[in-house]
Amino acid sequence: MGNKLSQNKVMDVDKSYKRMGSRYAIRLLYHLTKYQNLEKFSLNLNNNLIDSEGVCGFDLGKLNKLQYLKFSISENIICSIGAESLGKQLKKCKKLSSLDICLSYNQKIGSEGVVKFSECLNELVNLSSISLDFYKIDLTSQGAILLGQKLQSCFNLDNVVLHLGNNMIDYQGCQQLAISLFNCQKLYKLHLGLEHNQIGSQGFQSIGNQLFSCKTVKYLSIQVSDCGIKQEGIIKFCEQIKQNQVLISFRIDLKWNQLQRREMRQMFNRLSKIKRLVLLSIKY
Repeated sequence: MGNKLSQNKVMDVDKSYKRMGSRYAIRLLYHLTKYQNLEKFSLNLNNNLIDSEGVCGFDLGKLNKLQYLKFSISENIICSIGAESLGKQLKKCKKLSSLDICLSYNQKIGSEGVVKFSECLNELVNLSSISLDFYKIDLTSQGAILLGQKLQSCFNLDNVVLHLGNNMIDYQGCQQLAISLFNCQKLYKLHLGLEHNQIGSQGFQSIGNQLFSCKTVKYLSIQVSDCGIKQEGIIKFCEQIKQNQVLISFRIDLKWNQLQRREMRQMFNRLSKIKRLVLLSIKY
């Protein structure tokens, strides 16, 4: 029976909301990493009591045949040391083409933890799809800038999902992040979540300046609710999207900004006339 199990190539494990401590989590990972033929692995450890010592006791690097990994450890207490250790483990998974990591609501990770974690990205040369949920981890603008620089070095990325909401990112952090995403030369599909940050109209326009100038992005989703955006920022943003020649799907969430419904309806009417846009969704 054990020999048959060791041949498994796909595994999905959900241990969320178990009040699991670090010691139990280490034992769990010890047994799971015995399945070294895994190519697709999903592990949910959300909302437990795992600290940085627990993550340091994992050894995901043993799963060196992985092509797809989804690893969620939100609402724990892993700190920057845990994030750094996770990155070091992932460096060994050289075959990864798709990576989905959720570290949200671990507020002690901070910019230092994200930078240390993201050092693994330079080693994952086969990576084409990445999803990073870093919601409310005290990332700050500096962390967003450095994360963008790391993503820029991943030459094969074509699908990027970033959840960076509620992280004290200002317009400068937003601007530099957008520049880095523009420099991802194969980027085809992008979701950028920046809700509950104070990027303002200036940061919002910088997103448009960079991403609507990109000649490869065809699917774009932006979440900027509660970001201090004013009406003048919307007007310039509309002009930028009209000049883009490749976008076919565009979604944006603008709720809880300083916007007037009448002008937002006018914005939707203008953009809906752009024939190349197959899908247009605007929330306000």
